[in-house]
Amino acid sequence: MKLSELFPEAVKVKIQGIQYGIKFGTRALIQMEQDYPDEKERVSLLKAGAPKKKGKEDAPQMMIKIRSTADMVNMLYAGLLHTKAFPDKDDLIDAIEPHDYPDYINAIFSASVQSKATPEQLEKMQVMSEVNGSKKNEGHVTTAQNMPFIGQSAG
Repeated sequence: MKLSELFPEAVKVKIQGIQYGIKFGTRALIQMEQDYPDEKERVSLLKAGAPKKKGKEDAPQMMIKIRSTADMVNMLYAGLLHTKAFPDKDDLIDAIEPHDYPDYINAIFSASVQSKATPEQLEKMQVMSEVNGSKKNEGHVTTAQNMPFIGQSAG
């Protein structure tokens, strides 16, 4: 199986009924460097981790957090720059709705991971998932969308 068959689609988000691909390419990275000149600040924008357990019956699930609404807008704008659909951040701010923020955050996270992982890394994760699969993990497919975020920066 080819890698393109495993990961055929780019990460997408719907804004005002229109789907847009989110991509953290060079244009997005330049925008992020302008918005956040400090590399440590850029790396700290997006965090992933398991929530604290309240009880043994709670199944651990991945949580994704962005520090603030302004940070989410900045990252979403950077990820959408390649589409040229939003000439400036104000246009994007006017187009997005708070009830869709979780979808935007998940898309930002997935696109960020996808931009950092090499095709070889993604393929190795898929193979490891298939080889080490257990009954608990049956049906689980490792993709850029569910691969752990490792906090790498572009610079």
